Amino acid sequence: MHQLQHFGGKAAVLFDEFDRWLEGLWQGKSLGITVAWISVLVSLGIALFASTLPSAPNPAIRAEDDRDAPAG
Repeated sequence: MHQLQHFGGKAAVLFDEFDRWLEGLWQGKSLGITVAWISVLVSLGIALFASTLPSAPNPAIRAEDDRDAPAG
């Protein structure tokens, strides 16, 4: 760490610590927790996206409208 700080400064030490932390998320129990959080965030994103979509028209109402329309 001392040599890294000497040559790269404090930013290099911070990036190295962040890299080690990020690498640790993909091993062991942390991997399960990471996958669970990613799943929760993706499912919330899909639910929010779906709530903004317009609802599908009711086919029964459309059939009534077609009967009342004049032919031709």
